[in-house]
Amino acid sequence: MIQFDRLKLKQQLALLITIAILMMLLIQLGYYYRFHNLTKERAKVYASNMMNQVEENLNTSIEKMEQGAYAVSYNRHVQEYLSTNDPQRKLVELYPFILDVLEYVKSSDGNIYDIMLINREGKLITNLYDYQYDIFQALEDKYQFTKEEFKAPVHTSLVMDPDQPFCFYAYIFPVISSTPKLDLFDKIGTVLIICKTLPLENMVSDIALTSGSLFFILDKENKIITSNDANIQGQVFDEIPLEDGSMKEKELERKYKGRNSIVQYKTIKNAEWKIVSIIPVNELMSDMQQIKTFGLLLGVIMVILLLAIGLIFMVVFILISLFSRGGDQHVDGDGHHRA
Repeated sequence: MIQFDRLKLKQQLALLITIAILMMLLIQLGYYYRFHNLTKERAKVYASNMMNQVEENLNTSIEKMEQGAYAVSYNRHVQEYLSTNDPQRKLVELYPFILDVLEYVKSSDGNIYDIMLINREGKLITNLYDYQYDIFQALEDKYQFTKEEFKAPVHTSLVMDPDQPFCFYAYIFPVISSTPKLDLFDKIGTVLIICKTLPLENMVSDIALTSGSLFFILDKENKIITSNDANIQGQVFDEIPLEDGSMKEKELERKYKGRNSIVQYKTIKNAEWKIVSIIPVNELMSDMQQIKTFGLLLGVIMVILLLAIGLIFMVVFILISLFSRGGDQHVDGDGHHRA
């Protein structure tokens, strides 16, 4: 252990300056660490607030789809149309009512692109003149909803049509008979509600905390339904494993595209979709570069000033020592001044 009082004045001064420089560097490191963590926390809060807002809008959209499918399925004219074998009653009397029901439900939800009603034989009804048969066939091939075994509603994954500038997703709802005199509780048809992704794109297109941050919605097959980067729509997101099922927000720090990133996500009920936010950590401080540079420059100036002060004191100390020794040489052993 070095005893400070036994050191020479020059050594004491050098030690004090060294300690001061180290303390200042530690304070600066602590400042940068605290500032960096605070910036990360603010970014997480921002992303979480955006996710909650998008979740609320998605839940509203999904609930309206489900309510629309229910309204069509259990309309008494629809129930009779799908159950009766009387062709005149079906085509002449009920068919106009069916078109009115479909149009009413569609007009009540701006997200709906088309509503298809499919009977037991797989024949469909729609009031959209230019309906997307390719979409219908693609969904039928994948989910086989016209079969008797299909009796549980499902939110589909993303459906892409190369002939259209937009993508689709759908809600498939089996129609169960509620007419006691006919086929009570039997499946008598299917309602297919098709939506464009454009309204979802509007939800997330402007969400970007940094230039390289991503915000997107995944379907249950991890396909990107929509994103603030339109170029990745339809791609499968598999670079970072995400847990299924939990409705609570999850937070990870993982590498994405070779960069350390903050990953936040949460699962949407019913549809089993996910809202995902990815923010590169290094971009969080990019807009604070001027503050960082100023702090670093201030630290360098402080170090230089401390070294300059130390050097001045050292020079003064040396000069005093030299003057003291010079004076001693003019004094003899008896304390008299020499001639």
